[in-house]
Amino acid sequence: MPRPKSEYEKIDDKHALDRVTGEIIELEAGYSYPKDGEWHYTFLANLASTGNVQEACRASGQHPANAYWSRKNDPDFAAKWDEAIDAAVAVLEAEAFRRALEYSDQLLIFLLKSRKPTVYGNKAEITHREPIKLEHFDFDETVADLVAGESDGQEDTPA
Repeated sequence: MPRPKSEYEKIDDKHALDRVTGEIIELEAGYSYPKDGEWHYTFLANLASTGNVQEACRASGQHPANAYWSRKNDPDFAAKWDEAIDAAVAVLEAEAFRRALEYSDQLLIFLLKSRKPTVYGNKAEITHREPIKLEHFDFDETVADLVAGESDGQEDTPA
């Protein structure tokens, strides 16, 4: 499938064909019509700074459908898109670290748990030695034994 040069095909000074919807639209004053790929730099720079596809589309003069089409059909653009999102997330992580250190013990704990789960993560270990046989299982008696600390994990045998 050939790649569109831009979202719009200019018809005259006041009208353009919207390639996404097929409608003829009235042009906004001051709108520029980038050639194929020229909008990528503006889009990616804005995406890296905001992490927001809609905002990056507005800044680059592209319809989101055109941006997603380009991502789907251009592997280099898709890779740069992913890098831009990673850059935006790095900014968020840095801000989260700053806020955790300055304001929030809860955020600090969350960040530590996510970064080093083996050290700071929730730890729970449940083990048993033999499978419980449900046909002879007495829940109330088992709970009472556990509460009393009498359960050794072995099935009781009659004397």
